[in-house]
Amino acid sequence: MKLVNEKEIASGSFVKLVQIDYADEVGVVRQYEAVKSPNRVRKVVDIIAILRPSNELLLVRQYRPPVNAFVIEFPAGLVDEGETVTDAAIRELKEETGFTAMNVVDYGETASSPGILEEVVSFVHLYIDETDPINQNVVQNLDEGESIELFRFPLSKIIEPSYLKKLYNREGSKVMTGSRVMSWMLGVFEATQILKIVM
Repeated sequence: MKLVNEKEIASGSFVKLVQIDYADEVGVVRQYEAVKSPNRVRKVVDIIAILRPSNELLLVRQYRPPVNAFVIEFPAGLVDEGETVTDAAIRELKEETGFTAMNVVDYGETASSPGILEEVVSFVHLYIDETDPINQNVVQNLDEGESIELFRFPLSKIIEPSYLKKLYNREGSKVMTGSRVMSWMLGVFEATQILKIVM
């Protein structure tokens, strides 16, 4: 596989549509369309934040216009140019939730939706010490136009698939669970079931 050419088809403030010409494994040139950032590869950090000692997962709920729904997601944000993933995670966590993190672990880059997007996502895992005075009476510091609702999800409820829907549904509003949150929860759920079998 080899990239042959790339040209812009359309562009907006946040994204651009490009046509990619690439040669397949037998040398045939094929065309593909993709969504990219106008300036540079879009890098995102997703934050798996566990509150201690309550053992709760910190999640956010916000309206996402492309799906016309409120979506349950991990706290997340863009990695600024020149910023490390860890630094971005600490900054975004503070801005979106008000909490200060400890023990941040970066699990590396993943492809967000490689069938259409060039976006790269890094997952980090961290703990929040609820007993630390810095994490008392926390306040969000959101950008203009942002509206993010915080949720504390008890990890003990992860074995109850219907609990998430009950917790977040709002009368008269469409609510969806983000694929990253659902994938993580299914992974944890399956791991607990396997451990029950082998123990």
